[in-house]
Amino acid sequence: MAKAKSARSSRRSAREVSSVKYQVSNEFTVVVKRSDVQYVTLCLELGVAGCGDSLEDALADTREAIGSYVESMQADNLSPWRPVPVQVLHEFLAGEGGESSAKAPTLKVLAYA
Repeated sequence: MAKAKSARSSRRSAREVSSVKYQVSNEFTVVVKRSDVQYVTLCLELGVAGCGDSLEDALADTREAIGSYVESMQADNLSPWRPVPVQVLHEFLAGEGGESSAKAPTLKVLAYA
């Protein structure tokens, strides 16, 4: 009987869950890439992108996009965290042609027992 009572008391009501506030940092990791005509950015923690004719414009656009995105998610009581999958990062870095401009690094894998 005690187990059933503790299980019931540990459940959150829909009202409690909807009032959860997510902590958001003021520091984000942004990858910047120069395309043929502009700079393009991708925030790795949130999946938010930006662009601009100059690096400064692209970063300003990204800051604005991050602020709008976080504000919107918080207004809806949703977590803003959407880490960019590795495959998406690879595609972003590869560009439109699908090939990265830099030669792929050779990896030496060491295993310790």
